Amino acid sequence: MKAGLTEIGSAGLFHEYLQTLGINKPPLTAFDEKWEYRRNEQLVAAIQIEASGRARFYLDARQISMN
Repeated sequence: MKAGLTEIGSAGLFHEYLQTLGINKPPLTAFDEKWEYRRNEQLVAAIQIEASGRARFYLDARQISMN
């Protein structure tokens, strides 16, 4: 797990959270291993693609409660 982030088990739910925060993520095919979104130097969301090809989704849940 990425420090300070909560893993989100559903890609659809992760996408909904990002939309709520006004974040547009690229398609999973647009990056190889990871994608990160930072706001004011703080890591807000991340996707990690494992060697097996499985995507893991992480989000700073505090950002949701702040909106």
